[in-house]
Amino acid sequence: MFTRGDAVTTHGLYSGKPAGYFGAARLDLLALLPAERPLRLLELGAGHGATLQAAKSSGLASYAVGVDLVAPSATGTPDGLVDEFVVADIEDPAFELPDRQFDAVLCADVLEHLVDPWSTVERAARVLRPGGWFVASIPNFRNHRALRRIVCHGDFDYQQAGLLDRSHLRFFCRRNAIALLTGAGFSIERVSENMGGYGFRHRMLDAFMLGLAHEFFVFQFLILARKQ
Repeated sequence: MFTRGDAVTTHGLYSGKPAGYFGAARLDLLALLPAERPLRLLELGAGHGATLQAAKSSGLASYAVGVDLVAPSATGTPDGLVDEFVVADIEDPAFELPDRQFDAVLCADVLEHLVDPWSTVERAARVLRPGGWFVASIPNFRNHRALRRIVCHGDFDYQQAGLLDRSHLRFFCRRNAIALLTGAGFSIERVSENMGGYGFRHRMLDAFMLGLAHEFFVFQFLILARKQ
């Protein structure tokens, strides 16, 4: 089904990542997908395959394929629930994706790591059957934590994870994230927000400002789009 590419382009950026970086199941993204029937599901940037395993075990997916630049560790290798796992660079021209074979494609915090996410989203559209679903989570660079560090301290302060992850190559606000998908011909069905670890104090501040600064508190945008 897949032609493997050369998975070495940016491999070094992912060394030293914290425990759990590749292993968390994104149940929040799976919850966005319709559950009328089991789906043929492809995840780009699948990590250790935890999200695909959750989709199969819950009955949401009938067939699950993962692609990632980094091979799963011995302790995180996908079990029998994942039908196929490919170690490849999804931006490598030698890596080929089959046309119109999937009902849904997941990109969980992946697009910001790519050199050319626009081309990758276009390739994902070709992989989907007509009416298929594309689900992505994209960090919000308008978040006040990143802006405060840059504007007030003059320090980009790259981290191993988070908004200023050292392996992030592209940055998006809400408008840019939506344009990324609509530019590939997707229609936006839903945009949800992950507020991260913000507590009561931040919610009160948001309410006090009548929601005018709301996007400064958003950590991620969770977007459900559909192939027209």
